[in-house]
Amino acid sequence: NIPKEKVILELLSKGPNAEFSQMVKPTIPEEMKINSIVTKNEICYIDFSIKNISAENAVSGLLTIYSMVNSITDGSNIMKVKFSIDSNDTATYRGVKLDEAIEKNYKILGIKEDK
Repeated sequence: NIPKEKVILELLSKGPNAEFSQMVKPTIPEEMKINSIVTKNEICYIDFSIKNISAENAVSGLLTIYSMVNSITDGSNIMKVKFSIDSNDTATYRGVKLDEAIEKNYKILGIKEDK
């Protein structure tokens, strides 16, 4: 059984279908590898590795992190996502501090949230 959160991350890393691939980039860089995903007490813990991410192909750190957080928390009982990089839970990813669990935030992506 593959966790739903892992499937979501795999889909985000594949990016848009061929029709839109010239206009829109995947929000998760191909070089980002998921080491582990564990969900406990409404928090999804994701540990990943980043090796040799090409600056020209990478989207902003905020877009990457919040695309994962918003996608995983949307329509689930998960309230927050806590990231670590190679087991370092106080790391920074492209300017985004990962020292605390992150709640969804659609405004950061320019999307209004329905109440």
